[in-house]
Order: sequence, then C-alpha cells, then structure tokens
Amino acid sequence: MSAVSAPPEERATTTIAEPLRVGLIQIRSHPDTEHHEQQCIIDQLGIDRSQLVCVNVVHKADIAWRDISSADLLVIGGSGDHTVTRDYDFTPHLTSTVQRAVSEDMPTFGICWGHHFLARALGGEVRTDPLREEVGTFDVTVNEAGRQDPLFGNLPERFPTNLVHHDAVITLPPGAIELGRSERCRNQILRLEDKLVYGTQFHCEMDADALRSRLGMYAWEYVDDAAELEEVHASVSDTPDAATLLPRFVELVVKGGPRQAGPRQAGPRQAGPHAAAPRTVAPVAT
Repeated sequence: MSAVSAPPEERATTTIAEPLRVGLIQIRSHPDTEHHEQQCIIDQLGIDRSQLVCVNVVHKADIAWRDISSADLLVIGGSGDHTVTRDYDFTPHLTSTVQRAVSEDMPTFGICWGHHFLARALGGEVRTDPLREEVGTFDVTVNEAGRQDPLFGNLPERFPTNLVHHDAVITLPPGAIELGRSERCRNQILRLEDKLVYGTQFHCEMDADALRSRLGMYAWEYVDDAAELEEVHASVSDTPDAATLLPRFVELVVKGGPRQAGPRQAGPRQAGPHAAAPRTVAPVAT
C-alpha cells in the first residue's frame, strides 16, 4: 500500500473539536499492563482519561473503523506477549482498520508492537530476530531524512530511547521512509511520506521508572532470570528527547501538518456525543 502525494493546494487542515480525542488500540492480555499503558499516554499528553478512545483487541478481536473513527488521532500501543509475526483472531480486523485509518488520513503513531504492526499492515516485512533484540536504553541516530522531518528534525542527531522488543521491521512498506536507526537495529523510526503516520520501535511514552514497572509485569518474556532483570533495571535511564515526541505529534495534528486531502477533511469533525463547537485546540502542554 503506497502513499501518493497530493499537490499542496489540495491538502486541507482538519478542524478539531474540543476536547481532543486520542484513539488507543491496545494489545494487552492483563489489566495491569492495559491500565499502565493508558496511564503512560495520559501522563505524556496531559489529557483526561475521558479523552481516550480505547479498544483492546485481545478482548475485542473484531475491531472495526467505527470503533476509533471518532478520535482525532490514533496511537497503536505495544504488547508484551504477542508478536506481529503470528496471526491472531484480531489480525485481519486490525489490519483492515489500520489500513482504513491511513486511507482516511487519520494521524497515526505506532509504538513498538504498534510500529511493527503498522509496517506489516501496510505491506512491509517484520521478523523475530534475536540479533536485533534490544531490552533497556539504547541510542537512536536520526538520518538525513529524519533531520528534515517536522517531528524529528528538532531532536539531537543521537538520543537515548527505551526499548523492549524481539521483533524488527526488516523491509519498510511502500511509501514509507526510515528516519532513524540504532547500532543494532535499522528502521527504528518510520514515516509514510506526506502523511502524519509514524512508527517508533522505542517507547517514547515511558521514562525509566515506567519502563521498570512495565518490565516487572512481563519480565520473563524478555529476560532469563532475576539477575538479568536487575541488570536491565540498573541500566535504564530517562529519555527526555523521546518524551517530547507524542506531545509534538499532537501539535502537528493541531496545526494540520503535511497531510493528504481525503474524505475525513471535507469539513469540521464533530464525531461523538462529547464534541464541542469546532475550533482549533491549543497544543498540549509538554
């Protein structure tokens, strides 16, 4: 599935109704990780829990576009016990929903598992690869395309990130570009050209304490014993540059960003019973 650029004069700016609605697709088998991920997004964006539109596909495998269409933007979260390289009951439904979100120009941000699934759903290749596995804090280097990017261009060329993954994006989907990589794993950051569609293999929503807490919930998926877990806990650090990404992504959504004209942009969006009079929302506090 490729992203075809629209001429600048055909692009439109979406008017967003207050309050901002953040769609969150979750792949969480346990309530503690489900709630922890929600709280990380809430804290990162400084929003109220009522502004989240959450769908956990572990419990709702037949996810459809109507479940998230009222959101102003979409975040696809991580997973401690699922891999993109296998098919589950939710896989075909989530694939069509993500493809629809992209075709409808919904701003979308995939995190870790969400990064992998975004790549696969749009035609890329993902593999489980122990040689590319990263658990802890690792530096990511932004390439030339990343330095020109509206979201990553203001970050340092090299910055620390928190990672917990077995899988890796081997081949980017059509229309996607790599914006950064680590020493161990390429395609750490992807973006669809001319769309507000990003994926990061790292967890921009988690600081060091949050990563330690999350690892404690499913550590044995990633480490062999308590000694290794302790070593990882001691090595992780805060990632202040990565922590700016989701709030700045929302700012791009609010400002319109580089978008394609599409069906969702025919007029102001007021989906949902809580929508207020259409107006541009202020950027979230960082």
